[in-house]
Order: sequence, then structure tokens, then C-alpha cells
Amino acid sequence: VDITYLSVEKKTQAPPRYTTESLNDFLKCPYKSLIDNTDNDDEEYRLLLLGCEIGTVATRTDIITKAEKKYKYISVKNNQFYCTDKGAAFISYLKELQIDLFKDKNIDFNCYLKDVYKGNMTVEQVIEKTQAEIVDTFNKDISVKEVGNKFAAPKKEIGKCPFCGSEIIEGKKNYYCAGYKNGCGFKIWLKSYCTFSFVKDGKTIEYIKEIKVNKTNAKGFLSDKKQSVIKGVQEKNGTGDYTVAIEYDPQGKNKFRSLGRISKPYKT
Repeated sequence: VDITYLSVEKKTQAPPRYTTESLNDFLKCPYKSLIDNTDNDDEEYRLLLLGCEIGTVATRTDIITKAEKKYKYISVKNNQFYCTDKGAAFISYLKELQIDLFKDKNIDFNCYLKDVYKGNMTVEQVIEKTQAEIVDTFNKDISVKEVGNKFAAPKKEIGKCPFCGSEIIEGKKNYYCAGYKNGCGFKIWLKSYCTFSFVKDGKTIEYIKEIKVNKTNAKGFLSDKKQSVIKGVQEKNGTGDYTVAIEYDPQGKNKFRSLGRISKPYKT
């Protein structure tokens, strides 16, 4: 047989991107592509009974939402999913550290849950398998380069530190001084305490009150006036609804003190 070989240049077609519907279908039956006849409902049902799925009907939406909005591993554009740089880096580090969080491993553990449900395994056996997996992962002597804050959201500056002049950054639980590495401990907690004292009906009211400090309040502390206004302050017994001007204590750094009650109408 005479054969002539020709070199032909071709470009393969990339598979379609996942949509909300197709991604949910994949999580429901990750091995569907291995079924010879895609219309074979019996085989798909058999895999489902074995636990060959990722998540459940009740959890899959939350899994996808967290991957997009909380962890930023994926993004959505025109109802199509894209892997972000952070997501690609996460996958890369998992491979470098030999941590198996991929499809087959997820399905294995989901099958264990089905086995517990059917009485083929006990909860203790599943815990032992999980523990062995974790111990094996941490016993590997692998090192990777430091990730640092490459994918962290940029810090938001709200003002300057009154003690060292560094930037005050908005954190999750407080507004803190960027000069903390140099020893400055100034911070404004979102939940703080202040000693209030004002006169009501000829009687002096004094007590320590927990206050919630929002960004407007914090900026007020850091302004030239070094004071801010807290609304909705109540007495210990829950009565009253006062607006109080307060300032931070220059001697205490993290303490606040009252400048007195403000009568309505008031200016913030």
C-alpha cells in the first residue's frame, strides 16, 4: 500500500466555558462524560446512588457563590465562568504542595458519606480516613515561595495617625496604624468603649458604654477637631436615645472620652 504523509496545521476548538447551568450539571454528575451513552439514565442514577457527586442540591449554589464572591477564584461574565489569576495560583500551589482537593478526591469523600448513610461505613471510619489524609499531607517536606499579599484587596486609608503620622488603614475589626511595625500601637476598634457623663433632669449620668464606630466616626477622630459624633447612645437600662460627641484620649491611645451630650438638631 502506497501511503503519502502530509503535514497539516490545525487548531483544536476549545471546550465551551461553564455556565451556571452546565457547572451545576457537572457537580451533580462529574463522571457523566465517561458514560458511553449520554442518554443512559440508569448509569447516571447508579453513580448518583454511589455518591459520585460534588456537593448537594442544597450546597452547590453556595459553593459556586463563595468561589466567586468570597474567595475570588472565579469570575462571571455574560453567564460564563472564568478562572481568575488568584484561582490559577491557588491550583498551582495545591499541585506544588501535593494537596489533593481535586475532583476525584472530592468524589471519594462524598462516597464515604453515602456509605455511612447506607451503613457500609461508620462515622469513626470516615474520620480516620480523613485524619490519615491530613497527616499525610502535613508530613510532606515541601516548600514553596511565599505568596504574600499579591492577591489581597488594596488597603483603604482613612486618615493619618495622630501619634506617628503614618496612614490609618481600614481593617476587618479596627482602623489601625500602618506604623505598627515600628512600634506604634494606635488603633480605633469598630467596637469600642467610652465613659459618658452628662446631666439629665439635674442628675449626672455616668457609665461606660460600648459604642460602634463607623468609618465616618473614625475619620472624625482623625480630623483636626479630633472628635466625632455617636448617635443612638442609651443608658444602662436601655432608655433614652442620645447623641454624644466623643474624642480619643491622647494619653491612652485606644481609649475614648465623652465631650458631652449634643441636643438635636446636631451636626455630624
